[in-house]
Amino acid sequence: MNFRATLDELVKLGAVSDTQAEAALERLDSLEKNRPTAGQMLGYGALGTGAGVASKALGTLVEHGGAPSFAGRLAPRALLAAGVTGGLMAGATPAIRAGLDRHREIGTLKKFLAEPPPAIGPAGVDTSPEVPPKTEI
Repeated sequence: MNFRATLDELVKLGAVSDTQAEAALERLDSLEKNRPTAGQMLGYGALGTGAGVASKALGTLVEHGGAPSFAGRLAPRALLAAGVTGGLMAGATPAIRAGLDRHREIGTLKKFLAEPPPAIGPAGVDTSPEVPPKTEI
């Protein structure tokens, strides 16, 4: 088995095709045009704040066995902390996701641009300039 041919086939498996690069470029363009707005992030943050406070209150209620023992257990500081945490997490999620998606598409495009053009020749034949052509005797 030709080691070079095997290596060429493995490189092809990791290569980015023209179609994949075009799709990545379209997704990147879409991500650039549809970035999360400040209003969206504030809206998600408000939902996260409410969810954080509600989950803290419900967790304390369950932890302490119901309403009678619940009364003095929920400190305003704990509710405030849960609200801030929930708001930050929910508000930042759209921006983080958009950034990660953008980074992934840019990586795909960089990989495509860094690949050498495919060699023209039959499969398994080394067409690199370092190998002198075989001459018939």
